Amino acid sequence: MTTYYKKENNEIIKSTPFEKVAKTWGSYETTKENIVYGYDGKRYLESECPEPPPPSHDEISKLREDYRKEHIDSKTAERSRKTANQTWTAEDERAYLDLDAEVTAYINEHFPYPDGG
Repeated sequence: MTTYYKKENNEIIKSTPFEKVAKTWGSYETTKENIVYGYDGKRYLESECPEPPPPSHDEISKLREDYRKEHIDSKTAERSRKTANQTWTAEDERAYLDLDAEVTAYINEHFPYPDGG
């Protein structure tokens, strides 16, 4: 299907499947390619859609923090509470350290900082 469209600054600002409508715009282009929304909410030809920028250091920090909160922080609170009332065992500590190593390895693999830091 042919789509009629008008671009400004590489962004599609108008599109229609109807030539009659496009003619009212004055100038227009045509395509058989899909028009898609980019990460920025703007519309582009599918082949011209920009890639999203890599996440910032702060965004990666937030992802890392959220993963840690979801997967180990409740256990850290339990460790603190049980250590204070002297009910945390050596077996509990081994299990906790194993979990911490697993969570840390996952974070380092899946949420690396672009600058290595």
